[in-house]
Amino acid sequence: MAELVVTGGSGGPVPEQLPVRISDGRLQTASGPYHNLLMLPLRDDGPVVLEIELASGSVVRMNGEAAEVRLFGEAEFIEDVA
Repeated sequence: MAELVVTGGSGGPVPEQLPVRISDGRLQTASGPYHNLLMLPLRDDGPVVLEIELASGSVVRMNGEAAEVRLFGEAEFIEDVA
């Protein structure tokens, strides 16, 4: 399990009814753009922009000062990604 944390964030609107299904996403950091795939571990101090497209078609956009992925539990192999 993983948690993406954006610190110093502002943006929105966040859907009132949670949880929601995410269909697409992008994260722009000083290290580079990420689209639907993050290289782990991830800790980027610098301006970040997170865009999450929901299954409903709504888009949530957040600007922040840093981004970090926090991992929990045992790792589980899913697939090789080149």
